[in-house]
Amino acid sequence: SRFWNNQTVQRIVYFFPIQLLLVHVKKNLLLLFFWVLLFGYAIGEFGKEYGIPYLFWDPEYLGEVSFWSFLLLGFACGGFIMAFHVSSYIMNAHRFPFLATLSKPFFKYSLNNSLIPLAFVATYSYYIYTFQNNSELFLLDAGIDRSGQLLNYLLGFYAGILIFLFPGYGTLAAISRDVINMFGIKPKADGRKQKRSKPIRTILKKNLQWRSADQTGGDEYDWKVYTYMVHWFKIGLTRDTEHYDRATLKRVFEQNHLIAAVFELFILGTFIVLGVFREKELLSIPTGATIFLVCTMLLMFSSAIYSRLRGWSGAVVILIIVVLHVVSKRDIANQVSKAYGLNYDTIPAQYSIPVLDSLRNNAEWNAADLQHHIQILRKWKEKNTDKHYEKPRMVIICAPGGGARSALWAFRAMQYADSLTNGELFNHTQLIAGASGGMFGLAHLRELKLRSLTQESLNIYDSSHIADVGKDLLNPVSTTLALNDLFIRWQTFKDGKNVYPKDRGYSLERQWNTNTNGFTRKRLKDYYESEKEAQIPLMVFSPNILKDGRSLYISSQPGSFWVSDKTNVKGLEQHNGGVEFRRFFKDQGAEELWFTSALRMNATFPYISPAVTLPTEPIIEVMD
Repeated sequence: SRFWNNQTVQRIVYFFPIQLLLVHVKKNLLLLFFWVLLFGYAIGEFGKEYGIPYLFWDPEYLGEVSFWSFLLLGFACGGFIMAFHVSSYIMNAHRFPFLATLSKPFFKYSLNNSLIPLAFVATYSYYIYTFQNNSELFLLDAGIDRSGQLLNYLLGFYAGILIFLFPGYGTLAAISRDVINMFGIKPKADGRKQKRSKPIRTILKKNLQWRSADQTGGDEYDWKVYTYMVHWFKIGLTRDTEHYDRATLKRVFEQNHLIAAVFELFILGTFIVLGVFREKELLSIPTGATIFLVCTMLLMFSSAIYSRLRGWSGAVVILIIVVLHVVSKRDIANQVSKAYGLNYDTIPAQYSIPVLDSLRNNAEWNAADLQHHIQILRKWKEKNTDKHYEKPRMVIICAPGGGARSALWAFRAMQYADSLTNGELFNHTQLIAGASGGMFGLAHLRELKLRSLTQESLNIYDSSHIADVGKDLLNPVSTTLALNDLFIRWQTFKDGKNVYPKDRGYSLERQWNTNTNGFTRKRLKDYYESEKEAQIPLMVFSPNILKDGRSLYISSQPGSFWVSDKTNVKGLEQHNGGVEFRRFFKDQGAEELWFTSALRMNATFPYISPAVTLPTEPIIEVMD
């Protein structure tokens, strides 16, 4: 039609940014997948039940939300944007031969490929503003300059993006090459072809005249482009490449692909180096930034496969996923999470029905353990009564699950309630059980209570303890996940003669001990006497064994009767659904188990705190 053939209409329709967007929709769904994922996080549609959007709206760094936390988030976002442009360039540059005639082709490609990144930054900025203005900053001191603080946060985010992009593009611009630089072609202003030396004429053959891309004739490409953005404030016409030798254009794109590949390797090397020094506090980056890093690595990985294998890339990706699945199921490349203190080099415990039955039905152990706990109960009663005929009230606490939030809530609730009773609530508590974060909080309060028995100056109701429990745990764990656990975990540490890999489980325990001043840096056996003398409540953990659903009862005290088939207590019906940790793993050093590892086994969470593998044959894993 006359309208469609109108030159202005065609120059709008075949505008390079629009054509690139259509290419992504038709050819590059994998690239779009990562953007959809990040858009979902940014607007709160994905992962809200796990609190993931808040990691983007309210990033924490060095214990506070600040200009620097948003700057690091922006820096990681800038890395993802750069990786998107590099990956897109590798996949799509050959579809647009006119790029080879431009100076700084990668920069101009990225400029025209910025519709999606700009839309993301704008959308993300809006949701940061909305959350901070209506929720986070609104709840803080009414005297705070909310507008100034919001501007500070957003400027930090934008500065982080630019800090990454400017050096990246500067480096690529310095080494990027095009047809003009490579073969010395420079068109005259009047469009007439210039005289060239014979070697150049041989390479480019005939017709060195520049022609407007909207002229008819010549080869038609699948993705026509008539106009493109020369820079932010100028739109230019593309050059016709019909007169170029195809091999020449191919050499130009191969040169730029090589530059892009070198850039990807540089970024990958940077991530590995950061992983080596990740335990430095300054490198414990916000978790939102870690998500950007993971997406960046996966994006570069997928584009690298595509650039080398093209049509075979889908099959190779599926094969890699299968291989990774097999590796994750076995102790290959040190990819299992271990319980620290246990000996994984000795003969593993035999996890079989006959062995479990023999442990459960040992009448001598059952009777001895039952009498042991009766003595603990008597000492508890003596502690809480003035007269022997009195019957004190017994308190049993079940801690709620829910990660760091539950740890803080359980700690503060119990601390405050105990303060109202002048310490009697904790004195009357005989048993603490539960799951996940709640047990972390109550474990710390129990340790404070124990220390207060010998340290009169220790005030267990001091607000500083609340701040300690509420400190960040997620940043170091997510940093380890992105910079270490996605690769082969080659860093290790020693505990006596035992050697363990440093993974995110180690980072979780290490950070918890750092936050709480090392108060729970103990082994399971270290609480034996204190619990036996009823100085503090018993604490029993009961994570589940994934293989068959049985509970694994972990305690400083022996408790074979907990899992016995026999009815040793009147009116109490026992079941055979559990395994007593201390006796089952006696030969693997059960009493040497780190107390924080017991807490971690009872507080697993997908990707953050993975299931723990125990030294058994066959191998078993446990989680809460």
